[in-house]
Amino acid sequence: MKTIFTLSSLIPYFRWTSFCTTTGTQVPVPESNLSDFLKYSHYPLTSTSCLPGGCGPDPNASCDQLMSVCLQSSQILIDPYADINCVLGATCWGGGPKAFGNSISCAKNTFGRHTDPDFWPRLTQAVFNTIGNSQTGIASQQNYIDAYYSTLSKLPSPLWPDINYVIGNWAVIASWTKFPSGNIPYSSLADWLQL
Repeated sequence: MKTIFTLSSLIPYFRWTSFCTTTGTQVPVPESNLSDFLKYSHYPLTSTSCLPGGCGPDPNASCDQLMSVCLQSSQILIDPYADINCVLGATCWGGGPKAFGNSISCAKNTFGRHTDPDFWPRLTQAVFNTIGNSQTGIASQQNYIDAYYSTLSKLPSPLWPDINYVIGNWAVIASWTKFPSGNIPYSSLADWLQL
């Protein structure tokens, strides 16, 4: 009889074994895969199964595109919120900023503070000004929509999302920040990104 491990504390093992989760729930890892981890985990990952499109929790291709560009950023492991692609990627990535950080961890084969939003520097004012209004310090739903589509327009072959998808992403943030109007101040958006 095979033992199946499902402890949430084994998330790094799930990633290494490519038993990624797209729902935030625990994923069973067969004992043989866990044994492989214990035997071979000192070797770097060569699988791309955790890159966008593999374990990427977001079914929308535009978010995968933002994540792909974000992963190429020189700031990715230092200050991801200094890059508009990373900020927008975090806002659309299924599961929020923590799942976004986990995907970076998986793709870059690194763990710890570099991939944990709790330890990232806060959203830069410069990037916020790209999303929101620098004079009022507020980002509205329309500001977010404009920033999302504007950022995609700079990519070679953007995959345009349905507007309701973009609005839905902002609605999640507005709900968490308790600004149902969708007019979110800098500090609240920065707080959400540190989740």
